[in-house]
Amino acid sequence: MTTATPRPNHVLQLEDGPSQRVSHLPNVRVLLVEDDYDAARLSSRRLAWSPLANFQVDWAASLPEGFEHIERDEYDALVLDLSLPGSEGVSTIAAVCALARHLPIVILTGNDNDELAVAALRHGAQDYLVKDDQTGRSIARAVLAAVERQRRVIEPAAQPRVTPS
Repeated sequence: MTTATPRPNHVLQLEDGPSQRVSHLPNVRVLLVEDDYDAARLSSRRLAWSPLANFQVDWAASLPEGFEHIERDEYDALVLDLSLPGSEGVSTIAAVCALARHLPIVILTGNDNDELAVAALRHGAQDYLVKDDQTGRSIARAVLAAVERQRRVIEPAAQPRVTPS
């Protein structure tokens, strides 16, 4: 496991990312919780260059740091590695769901394990992606689908029930 390289505010600066946002695309703010700086940078770049949305990605290198971001800022989605310092596997997703049930969670991990994938989905993840199998388009599509599924769950719950008279 590679040690994270600290960056100011842990906001990845994409010097070769798109210089401007496309106005007709949705803006999607993502928190990426990943302890490997190079993996975080690659995932962030893939999202930034996506033709599907204007992604803004903030990076947290640990679960406690991710919790600080969630408490401080508003996000549309969370992309989460399951192998973090001090947290591994299903306990990671359970901890995040306990704090951030409102956020759609996409697992992006190096662990290609079907049992873990099913367990993560049962514990609240919207999707389970294996890092080596992904492209920028597939990660972006998974995040957008998770946001849409979460929106469909939350919006009907917020609608007042009409009682027949």
